[in-house]
Amino acid sequence: MIEARAITKSYGKKEVLKGIDLQVSKGEIVSIVGRSGVGKSTLLHVLSTLDVADKGEVWMNGQDINRLRGNKLAKFRNEHIGFVFQFHNLLPEFSILENVCLPAFLSKKSRNAVEQRALELLSILGISEIAPKTPAQVSGGERQRAAIARALINAPTVVFADEPSGNLDTENSRELHKLFLKLREEFEQTFVVVTHDENLAELADRKIVMVDGVIVPTSEA
Repeated sequence: MIEARAITKSYGKKEVLKGIDLQVSKGEIVSIVGRSGVGKSTLLHVLSTLDVADKGEVWMNGQDINRLRGNKLAKFRNEHIGFVFQFHNLLPEFSILENVCLPAFLSKKSRNAVEQRALELLSILGISEIAPKTPAQVSGGERQRAAIARALINAPTVVFADEPSGNLDTENSRELHKLFLKLREEFEQTFVVVTHDENLAELADRKIVMVDGVIVPTSEA
């Protein structure tokens, strides 16, 4: 479903990714771990179309995404990719419901259908009661669940998560871990997660360890 081939990426003279090969299957939860600065987030950004590799290819659902530009890239990203970040990135001036709906509104889907789907997702995630509230009126754990609902609104091929539990306390982190498993079981949702949280990393179907811009066997980490 996702395949990266010989991915390299440099910033100035610093080579951050040094020939990454990676495959992710549908319905798989993959964690990417390693010390700060080894290239985890850069790899996530390249896989998720937020950045472009200097060399190599990234294929998703048969599409070479490195070849997409402009409106075609934006359309592909909106339809196939969901994002969850450490600090939620919810828009403070909108309600939780409106935040969840935004990616689907960009796809020009029916407002009623989008809002109904958003409410269904909020219910599945156990936070339907916060739909009319703003992000400032709810807890950090609730904001993160709302961000996950937003990531799922367009039924994406894959959800990319960058340190999703990094801003959560222990209890909410544990609930987030359970939630990823539930979403995989119910929707066969694919997740690629960059994390320093060992509990979340071990929960994944597969843990990818990065050292100095390359993927290494776990025993070498």
